[in-house]
Amino acid sequence: MNGKMPPEHRSSIMPQHEQTAGQGKGTVRVGRDGHDTSFSITGARLVDPWNGLDQESDLHVSDKKIIGIGAAPHGFR
Repeated sequence: MNGKMPPEHRSSIMPQHEQTAGQGKGTVRVGRDGHDTSFSITGARLVDPWNGLDQESDLHVSDKKIIGIGAAPHGFR
C-alpha cells in the first residue's frame, strides 16, 4: 500500500460536513473558512500518557492545532 487513501474511501470536506468517525460513536464536524480548516471530533477517546489523560471527550482543532478539549472555545465554529 502506498499510504494514500483509495478514492472510494475519500470524502470531500464541505462546510459543516458531518461524518461518523470509524466504528466509534463520535462525530466529526468540519468547516472551512478560507485557508483555515477547523473541525470538532465529538465523543473521541483521548489518550495522553505524558499528562496521564485517558478519557472520552470532544476535541477541537483549528489550523492544524488542538485548540480545545471538552466544550468548544468561545467563537469556535
